[in-house]
Amino acid sequence: MGDSEEIILRKYTLEELDSAAHLLVAAADQDPNKTESHLCHLSTQQANSLLRPLHAWIDHQIDHYLQRAQTGKSYAKPTWIKNCQQSCHCGLYVSILEKTDDQKLSPKDRKTLSHLQRQAAKLSPLELKRCIQKTRWFCKSDLLKQLKKVQSTPEFQE
Repeated sequence: MGDSEEIILRKYTLEELDSAAHLLVAAADQDPNKTESHLCHLSTQQANSLLRPLHAWIDHQIDHYLQRAQTGKSYAKPTWIKNCQQSCHCGLYVSILEKTDDQKLSPKDRKTLSHLQRQAAKLSPLELKRCIQKTRWFCKSDLLKQLKKVQSTPEFQE
C-alpha cells in the first residue's frame, strides 16, 4: 500500500469507508440510461471498478481492527447493535465478527453476531437510500479522488 493510501486509511474511519461502499454499490446498480441521476456522476462501470480497491481497503482496516483488539475481550463494541440500522453498518460489523477466529469470540460476541445478522437482513431499501443520501460527502472527497487514482493500477484491474 502506498503512502497516499495509508494517509486515506488514517483519515477515514471503517464506517466512513463502508458508507462510501454503500454509495458505490448503489451507483453500480443504477440505470445506465439515466445519466442525470448518476450518483457522484459515476457510471455503473466506474462504480464497480472503484469498489475493488475500496473493498481491499476495508478488508485491510478490518484486519487492523482485529489485530488491535485484545484477546479475551469482546470484539464487538456496545454501540454496534444500538446504531447499526440507522447507520447502515450492520453488515460491516457482521463482517468484522465473522472474520474473527471463532474460538476467540466470547459468548457475548456470538450473541451480538447473531443479532447483527438479523438486523442486517432487515435493512430496507428505504433505510439504505437514507444512508446513501447522508454519504454525498463522498462525491467531493479525497477518498473518491484516491480511489480513481488507484483503480487504474494493475493490482485492481479485472
